Amino acid sequence: MWNVERITTYQQITAQSAKAFAVDWEEWHSGRKERLIAPHGWLSLRSIDWLQEGVDKSTEGFPGTFRQEGNNVIYTPEPGKNVWLRIAAPGMRSSKALWPMH
Repeated sequence: MWNVERITTYQQITAQSAKAFAVDWEEWHSGRKERLIAPHGWLSLRSIDWLQEGVDKSTEGFPGTFRQEGNNVIYTPEPGKNVWLRIAAPGMRSSKALWPMH
C-alpha cells in the first residue's frame, strides 16, 4: 500500500523522476480502488438516511439503531447480536483495534 506519509510536499513530489512518480501513483491508485470496493468501503453504501434529533433510526439488514444527539450519532446494537467496533486513529490507513460492543 502506498505510504502517504512518505511524500507530503509539492517539492518532494516534483523531485521524483517521472517513472518513480508513476509507480507511486499506480500503487496509490490500486490501493484506493481496493479500499473503495472493500465490503465496508465507500462503494458499499446502500442508502443515505437522515437522522432526526432524539429519534432512533434502524436500517434493514443492520443490527441496531442510530440516533442523533446534538452533533453526535449514537449507535445502539441490537440485543443478542455480535457487533464489533473497528477504529482508525487519524492518519491510519486501516482500522487496527477491534473489540466487541455490548
